[in-house]
Amino acid sequence: MKIAITGGGSAGHVVPALAVAARPSEQGVKELVFFGRPDSIEHEYARKAGIPFCPVPSAGLKRYGSWSNLLMPLTVLRGIAAAAKAMRRERPITLFSKGSYVSVPVGIAAWICGVPIVVHESDHSLGLANKIVARMATRVCLSVAAPADTPRWLARKPPSPACPCAMTWPSANQSDCDGDLESLLACRFC
Repeated sequence: MKIAITGGGSAGHVVPALAVAARPSEQGVKELVFFGRPDSIEHEYARKAGIPFCPVPSAGLKRYGSWSNLLMPLTVLRGIAAAAKAMRRERPITLFSKGSYVSVPVGIAAWICGVPIVVHESDHSLGLANKIVARMATRVCLSVAAPADTPRWLARKPPSPACPCAMTWPSANQSDCDGDLESLLACRFC
């Protein structure tokens, strides 16, 4: 059983993702694979943690006028192709997405390949990358209860404040979950 992890750009995304990555071995997950930008902080941290790494081209949207925004869609398309190829090779049973712009091409590739996605947002509100990937996700884990003005597409997702198993399931046993694979994976992974 293999789980894919993505997120990067800063230690704020990578360190929590690696902390969560330590848990699956306690739950019977035998393999992990980290998707991120080559020669980046996530590459360095995954290497130090001994987690295999799949490089994915990605580029963030600059929120000011920049010529690099014109090339960004092409880089994202290259990233989706590279991530989809790696997803087919690695064959993970789920993707844990922590956010940042590297998670967009990886999340889209996972969705194309039919890999269930669990998005985790530590902040008070979803960041831009998590808003994009959350639309394709099977489960969205929020650090706070969803506000009253939650968009309809997000309100239809199974509610998961903080972590699915913290709210609904006291342990990671099949009998404690509602039986569907995505809920069991989310329960086991958080």
